[in-house]
Amino acid sequence: MKNKLFIILLFVGLGTAVAQSMNARLLLGFNAAQVDGDHLGGYNKLGLVAGASVSFPIKKDTLFFEQEILYSQKGSRNTRNEDAFKYTMHTLETNLLLNYYPVSPRVYLRGGVKIGYLLDASIDRGYGNEDITPLFRSFEMTYVVGIGYDINEKITLNAHFSRGIYSAISSEPFFNRTIRMTMGWKFN
Repeated sequence: MKNKLFIILLFVGLGTAVAQSMNARLLLGFNAAQVDGDHLGGYNKLGLVAGASVSFPIKKDTLFFEQEILYSQKGSRNTRNEDAFKYTMHTLETNLLLNYYPVSPRVYLRGGVKIGYLLDASIDRGYGNEDITPLFRSFEMTYVVGIGYDINEKITLNAHFSRGIYSAISSEPFFNRTIRMTMGWKFN
């Protein structure tokens, strides 16, 4: 049931946007990630972000709804020499965002929620990857706040911060946190 709900959420925004005057983009970027609850500090885990988005105006030139569908790598990494390890999570995410252009036609504020589906999770303690997917919840919800800049009609830059609303592991506090940078290429 959860998988069906996630797939429906992924495509609701796409279907709605097609019926409107939409903008479509390809997105590529990176996450700098950490986990609240792993007793480490710092955004030491870099990961790939790639996908696409569609947006359409809610209020002409000032307010837009955007849905992003992304593959995302995140996790945590110990940068100390002793007890080296690395958590890696591969997720499929949909971001449901509002983009608001308060003053400039090029700079916008963005906020919303991200719903993620965990594809797999592993830990590397220095002697190979160990699958730890069963420890994690299948779905994750985070809040998202950020800023974007339209370089020109075709290229955009986005930066945002996100943090889990609830723990990624049901048995202990383990909240994903990311700083994400993406570049988008509009193709319509």
